[in-house]
Amino acid sequence: MLDVDNTLSPPDSIDMFDGVDKWLDGLKKKNIKIILISNNNEKRLSVFSAVAKISAYIFNAHKPLPYKVKKELHRKKENVLMVGDQILTDILMANLAGYRSILVNPQSKDPDRMSFRFKRCFEKIVKNKIQKCVTAK
Repeated sequence: MLDVDNTLSPPDSIDMFDGVDKWLDGLKKKNIKIILISNNNEKRLSVFSAVAKISAYIFNAHKPLPYKVKKELHRKKENVLMVGDQILTDILMANLAGYRSILVNPQSKDPDRMSFRFKRCFEKIVKNKIQKCVTAK
């Protein structure tokens, strides 16, 4: 599962970040099933999925709640991996569903909304705590 905004593409854009198209092509050649997942609406995901040539997507996913993703995916948990840029949505949803996850750095500047600034500030605190735990071991 791949998050879209700030992971593959700037928010509300159909343009992919540099190298993403080649990376996706490599995954497809290895027969890795790709599912786009986003809290965004169907129009956003359908347009982006057409550009990315990925037919499977889950829109209005209600991340971090895992119920919609679990309902749509009928795979063994060990065969699912979530890649996303937000701890409080992408990674938390994966953990609640029992899936593995990879946290990537956001690839573009977030919209200048208070909710994004708050989330990123809180995520920074969580990342620092995780980093301290990892380095302490």
